[in-house]
Order: sequence, then structure tokens, then C-alpha cells
Amino acid sequence: MFDIMPRCPRAPIISVIAALALCPTMTAQSPTEAAQTVIVLSPGVSTELLTANSKPRKTGEAPFEPILAEAAQRHLKAQGFTLQDPNSLPDPALAGAVAQLQPFLSRLARGAFSDEVQQALAGLAALPGDRLVFAQVMKVKEGPGGSWNSMTGQITTQMSSTVLQAALINPRTGRVLWKNEELERKVFRSSDPHFARLLENLYASLGK
Repeated sequence: MFDIMPRCPRAPIISVIAALALCPTMTAQSPTEAAQTVIVLSPGVSTELLTANSKPRKTGEAPFEPILAEAAQRHLKAQGFTLQDPNSLPDPALAGAVAQLQPFLSRLARGAFSDEVQQALAGLAALPGDRLVFAQVMKVKEGPGGSWNSMTGQITTQMSSTVLQAALINPRTGRVLWKNEELERKVFRSSDPHFARLLENLYASLGK
């Protein structure tokens, strides 16, 4: 959840308009007003095979990465952000600082910052300009499905799962402005409408 406005000492609680008039330093800043540019890191997709004889599915469908990138760009633009493609940054120093973040994509998307991640964020924050960083990952685990043995009554649970994680980060403060996670106990095709719904649910709270 984003911060809306700071408190104004001694201002009577009569209305937002009156409080703004009594305290000129009070502003109703949205995250887009504080820093309008977002560098959207290339999304990451990983697959983990849970059994030794498992093999990755070959669906012949479109890869997930462009779908994840399009959803992120669409929802961030809807919040008023200006987006920067990490692959077409004109400043070599900026491009180098962003490249240092990509190996930590999973940690960034979880909002879990180790010393290495904080150091990489500090490298970006040291450059001129105010920018936010957006990270997104998709983690797929493939394993046997759930089953029920009618002879023994034994039940096994579904082991396959899909997790979507995303976070919006301010490198200057090292603060996570927004993050969310969606989990589904199944593996999707990229054209599956249920996957599209899961992806939309990931962004449902962005800006709220």
C-alpha cells in the first residue's frame, strides 16, 4: 500500500481541503508523482521438476515471458508511470547499474533484500534521476497430480504449482512500495484463460 500524505502538526481536523490550506507543506502525493519513471526488469520464468522421471512439458505455445512483460507494462501505465526498457537505456552507466539487478530478479520480486541486493540497488540510486524498479517472476513446479486409490483409500495431493511474484521498489530508500504473490496448484499453458485471470489477480492491488 502506498503512502498518501504526511501528517500536519496542529492542523485542525476539519476537512482535507481546509487542512491543505492551513498547512501548505501537506501534499496528496501518489507514487506516480513522487517518481514517475519505472525501469521494468525483464521477467524471469523458472521450472523445477519434482520427480526424477519428470520432463518439462512441450506445449508448442507462446513463451510466458512476453505475456508477463505485457501485463506489467499495461498495469504500470494505467497507474500513470513512464516506463523504461532495460534493454534500450541510452546511458551506459545506467545500463550497467540495471544489469547488476537482473541476477537478483527473484529476490527483488519477493521484496527480500540481502546485502548484495541492497548494494546493487544503491548502485542505481547513486545515479542522477529518480527511478523505481519493477521485478516479476514466475516459478513453476512440475510433479505428479493428485490421486485416490479406491482399494486402499490412499490420497495423494497435487504437487504441481505455479507462483507469480512481483514488486515495485524505490532504490533510493530501499523500500518496497508494492508487492504481491499469486499461487495456483496447477501448471498452465500460456493460452489458458485461467492463467490470464491469475495474472490479472496479481495486479489487482497495485496502486491501492
